[in-house]
Amino acid sequence: MKAIIEQAIQSAISFETYKTLFEKLVEEGRTTGSNQSEGYVSYTKLNWSRYKRAEKHVQLSESTIFQLQSIETPITLLIITEAWCGDASQALPVIEKMETISSNLTAKLVLRDEHEALMNLFLTNGAKAIPKIIALDNKFNVVGTWGPRPSELQQKVVEFKIQKPTATGIDISSMTQKWYNENRGAAIQYELLEMISQLEVKLDIIN
Repeated sequence: MKAIIEQAIQSAISFETYKTLFEKLVEEGRTTGSNQSEGYVSYTKLNWSRYKRAEKHVQLSESTIFQLQSIETPITLLIITEAWCGDASQALPVIEKMETISSNLTAKLVLRDEHEALMNLFLTNGAKAIPKIIALDNKFNVVGTWGPRPSELQQKVVEFKIQKPTATGIDISSMTQKWYNENRGAAIQYELLEMISQLEVKLDIIN
């Protein structure tokens, strides 16, 4: 596992590089990953708009900023994503804002289809669900994971599928995006900070 993670870290990119790639793909009518279908290209264009909207409207709470500035242990967040992923377009802008606040928090991004071995280590109920955030200590040991979406939203998706068994992927996407727009990144902030606070305690014990 560690060798796979270290290899991924070596080829990982920053948010700045990821967004430059994202914008270029939209301009060229392409997407990341092996599926270059019209649908996935369309999702990518839509997600770029969502990403920019989230950048503009998501605000970190005072509590979030305080906790981020209080992080004393270096932590790397290795993020598995793709440009066509709707959940990623909502989560990543929040994580990017969080990274700018803490000098001990570093985000590294990799594309799922280019890192199959890594993705297979962090499946969600057997599926390659993204985004997947892997928290690592300074020796690249896994100390926590998060994803592919906030727990409250995941429960709503499960309930939605039960209540509407004939619902399409578009129906589910519409419901999740409405939730994201209303929540404005609050749940993601809370859950990531909860994970980080727990792993800081673990790392203090280890060290």
